[in-house]
Amino acid sequence: MAHIWVWLQIGVILYLGVVQAANKKYVDQRVEIEVLYEPPDCKYRSKEKDFLTTEYIGKFLNGEKFDSTYDRKTPMTYIMGNGDVIKGCEIGTMKMCKGEKRYIVIPPDLAYGSEPYGQIPANSTLTFEITLTDVQDDPFSHMFG
Repeated sequence: MAHIWVWLQIGVILYLGVVQAANKKYVDQRVEIEVLYEPPDCKYRSKEKDFLTTEYIGKFLNGEKFDSTYDRKTPMTYIMGNGDVIKGCEIGTMKMCKGEKRYIVIPPDLAYGSEPYGQIPANSTLTFEITLTDVQDDPFSHMFG
């Protein structure tokens, strides 16, 4: 009976650790970041020059969706730090684990700024629910030293 009690306590501690990790909120360079899910066994975090593959839903602050990789059935791929995506997305996906899911809020100057972009009006604050589905450690370093 004592063994069951010990295992129950360990289970509760592990559960609370996962719940706590999944509710981390912080601000990095004015991008609000909330960790919705973080894999329990993260061996590598994304960094500058890594090749990232992400799935996301982009919305305005009012909840209206403006873009989704799920709708397009095509993930977003980019090299971190190359300017392939808006600066706020680069900040919001820095130090992410494969499989991690975040909710990020990006101010206009780290998104598209004072110019409209497609269906995104000028000076729009954008939100993304983004999952890092794959990350490759600086895949081109062997070519360019």
